[in-house]
Amino acid sequence: MQEQFKNLPSEAQNKIFQWLVEGPLDALEVEEEKRDSYIKHWQRNWLSIISDYLPAELEQLYDQLIQEIGAPIQHLRLL
Repeated sequence: MQEQFKNLPSEAQNKIFQWLVEGPLDALEVEEEKRDSYIKHWQRNWLSIISDYLPAELEQLYDQLIQEIGAPIQHLRLL
């Protein structure tokens, strides 16, 4: 996704941005007291993948999440 996001039509990019703002579909399955943390970590992790392409409002959300819960762990890429 990181490498191909820029090649998506703007409508598809905007849909993905919308999904990231709305949060994960499975959040309701998480215990209520852990749900907020789960959503924040989920958003931070997915926003990190496309961080080079974020509009200003999502860049601000991403920065806020990093300040609040820390930077995501970077995964090694397979060759």
